[in-house]
Amino acid sequence: MTAPLRGLRVLDLTRLLPGPLATLRLAELGADVLKIEEPGAGDGARAMLQSAADRSAGRPSAFYRLVNRGKRETRLDLKSETGRTVLRALVRESHVLVESFRPGVMARLGLDYASLAKMDPALLEAAEDLGASRTRAFWLVTFPLSLPGIAAGTLLCFIPIVGEFVIPDLLAGSNSLMIGQTLWLEFFTNKDWPVASAAAVALLLLLVVPLALYDRLQRRRLDQAR
Repeated sequence: MTAPLRGLRVLDLTRLLPGPLATLRLAELGADVLKIEEPGAGDGARAMLQSAADRSAGRPSAFYRLVNRGKRETRLDLKSETGRTVLRALVRESHVLVESFRPGVMARLGLDYASLAKMDPALLEAAEDLGASRTRAFWLVTFPLSLPGIAAGTLLCFIPIVGEFVIPDLLAGSNSLMIGQTLWLEFFTNKDWPVASAAAVALLLLLVVPLALYDRLQRRRLDQAR
């Protein structure tokens, strides 16, 4: 059976996981994907989870090889005019360009959609030409993909924020009354066990309930994916 995307030429300027995984799917469907990395260390995924055997053999990590299999590779310094000129030439010969830089980076390099569209009027910008504004694309694509990181970061910060008091106390004390410190005072100084117990249970629920809801949401997403 002929691959559905055979003949499609894709320029891959993405790094780490989300972008390379997206272009991997295109490669698996038959597209000719050219991965472009900066000179030197290149994609940071090359060193992620890299084993000692890979380092000694001069190979990138198994993680990098997994999400970039089936792609061609090259190096371009997009901060130089020569590198940008080469990329523009590649754009003229390609059908798709995928990038994962921070907002504004491609514009500063003179390689944003507005600049590249002047070279090829038929060039489409995926989100906008499919009817999604930048704001809508953020809420429909970027935000959902960021939710696991947001949830994990919130919980990792929330737990020490509400419960920490040992470290501030060891570092010459704290002028701010923290929840963990309040519980300690109620238990061991004021001996008000009912209030301290009620506050401890409330704090425990405040920590456990978000974790349980997050776990339930993740299980639901896994079930839907199956």
